[in-house]
Amino acid sequence: MEGTTQHLFGSLPELRNIGVEMSSYNARIRELISLAEAQGWDYRQANNGHHNFILPSGRIIAASLTPSDGNAIHAVERDLKDAGLKIPDDRELLMNKRRVRGIREAVRDYLRLKAPAPLTSDDVFIYVHAKIPGATKQSVHAALSGLHNSGLAVKVDRGQYRWGESLPDIPAPAPAPTPVEPQIDLQELSEGDSDERILDEALAALSKIESVVRKHRAIAKHLRDLPKMLGLKV
Repeated sequence: MEGTTQHLFGSLPELRNIGVEMSSYNARIRELISLAEAQGWDYRQANNGHHNFILPSGRIIAASLTPSDGNAIHAVERDLKDAGLKIPDDRELLMNKRRVRGIREAVRDYLRLKAPAPLTSDDVFIYVHAKIPGATKQSVHAALSGLHNSGLAVKVDRGQYRWGESLPDIPAPAPAPTPVEPQIDLQELSEGDSDERILDEALAALSKIESVVRKHRAIAKHLRDLPKMLGLKV
């Protein structure tokens, strides 16, 4: 067809529109998740990928992973409002997002600061409230739940949390090398002693020979000088 490229799932303009709807839907879902957690709700993603908004009472409001049409996000907001979620206007939502992000960062920093010690929600709240006076216990609990869901916090006994990200491993110091004592070969030692003894004996023999040679040289000199001493002409 002229002017329009056809694909298996529709034309390029149709695919582009679907992509824009998906991006807008997912961005709004993320905003609603932050908003719900700030109001004490929990969030879980189901095995089929759908978004589960969990009220404090345990009731679940499910939202589809993908939008069925352009009005899908409005249906999700309506269901959440009917369940009691307070959804502010755009300006309030922006301010709330910034507050939620600040609370989450403060909770994260405190868990990391105290790692690996576990902390109660009240301990964390005291620290966060000192930094952000507008923080509530519900918002701190929501931040702890969010960090727990993302694997950055571990929930331990009695509702305590601790930093869950792996800390860098510190290599253990290498053990000091064990001193190795030199091995003495007794056979080689005895052979060395034997060689040294033979050398000493040879040197002693040479010394005796040298002494004999000196004596013979002295005798020969005296014999050569004897005629002169006797006044004889040779």
